Amino acid sequence: MSADFPFESESPFEAFKERAERSGIEFQCLDFCPICRTADVLRATVPDEFRDHLHNLERDGLLAMRALLDHYIHHLERERARAEPVEDIPIE
Repeated sequence: MSADFPFESESPFEAFKERAERSGIEFQCLDFCPICRTADVLRATVPDEFRDHLHNLERDGLLAMRALLDHYIHHLERERARAEPVEDIPIE
């Protein structure tokens, strides 16, 4: 890649690509993938404080999703415990 973009050599996907190739999996991300390039540019150009805020936002989102899933699992368990047992009545 070009020497103008130092973040190209520090691609976070290189480790994944090497691991995937060793296990026989074809790596799908392309060098010109707009999502990957945007992520690289952001990592290389945004200030550390902004990066910390994004990291905290991602963490809070994941914690919120975990709380939602935990609540729903608890709700399902309560419903199962509250359900009346079904009695099999033989028909003659």
